Amino acid sequence: MGIGKRIRELRKRAGMTQPQLAERVGVHETTIRRWEQETDKGPDTAMIMKLAEALNVSAENLLSESIEESDEETPIARSLVYEWGGKNRVVFPNTPETRTLIERLVMASMSKPATA
Repeated sequence: MGIGKRIRELRKRAGMTQPQLAERVGVHETTIRRWEQETDKGPDTAMIMKLAEALNVSAENLLSESIEESDEETPIARSLVYEWGGKNRVVFPNTPETRTLIERLVMASMSKPATA
């Protein structure tokens, strides 16, 4: 898998559009599109670091041949942050802190009996 396909896959997992990713890393959305389509030489080292930060992955993961799942990410957090679709989609910042907070809130609400 080339870097463009990895960028696209990680961007989609993060629930971001090309314009949103472009804004986070400080480039025009056509640059993101060209990188993803692999019609450009690709991002330089400094931009790899910005992309990795924006996509909440390590630079090594971004450059590797396969995309690794984060140890921190649980199915509950992933479903809330990345897969909650529909017209009224909620997009949370793609950070470990946000995922941890959401997971703790969900787990706390599930473990305590409801009181009337």
